[in-house]
Amino acid sequence: MDVDFLFQLIAANQGGGGGSFVGAAMLEAEAIPETVSIDLSSSIPGIQNGDVVVACFMSDTEVSTNLTYTTGSGFIGDPPNIFPPRTADARLTAKIWSYSSTTPQFGFTTRSGGSALHVVWIFSVYRGVSPSGLRTSVEATGASGMPDPAGLAGVSASSIVLAIGGLDDDGVSVTPQAGFSLAASAIVTTGSPATVMLSHQLLPAAGTINPGAFIGSGDDTWAAYTVELLAP
Repeated sequence: MDVDFLFQLIAANQGGGGGSFVGAAMLEAEAIPETVSIDLSSSIPGIQNGDVVVACFMSDTEVSTNLTYTTGSGFIGDPPNIFPPRTADARLTAKIWSYSSTTPQFGFTTRSGGSALHVVWIFSVYRGVSPSGLRTSVEATGASGMPDPAGLAGVSASSIVLAIGGLDDDGVSVTPQAGFSLAASAIVTTGSPATVMLSHQLLPAAGTINPGAFIGSGDDTWAAYTVELLAP
């Protein structure tokens, strides 16, 4: 089945005096089975050893636990999850790792049977934060509207705050929340659609951060998180 993807990307380096945004990219798969991969060293110019990669997955029909991650020379394999992967409705997953030029590639193979696959990942890269120093809000879910991450208390002014959302069934354009910048969003626009989205706020005001809902015309089941990336 042919699946068209619409990818929105803002890849300008931002910030100063703390964590910064390096750039973003995406990876898609639309067949059963299919093996795809991305080389972050060429897809995100300027990426350096030690930069933090945040990879977010969304699909209407497939779950990330059914993917076989590519291992071997040059591949990172299956990095740690930021929060438990969802296996129903808004099938949202986020992974995090420290980039190394010896393993610049990320790839996977879709399973060989089952329902049609509509699989998409977005990758957002940050500098000046640690992959092990992070804090995550409780999961927020809903049955209508756009993904609306829960608030997170105790945020440090030297950190980066991420809002991550997955929207089931709807493929929509995404606008970030007030005070946030859109790192990337990816949309499955045919078949069984779904949308994954990530926005960020660099050097937030210390205290409680409540990003608010992503802006768009989506109106279906969703899941969302707020994540704080801390300085080393």
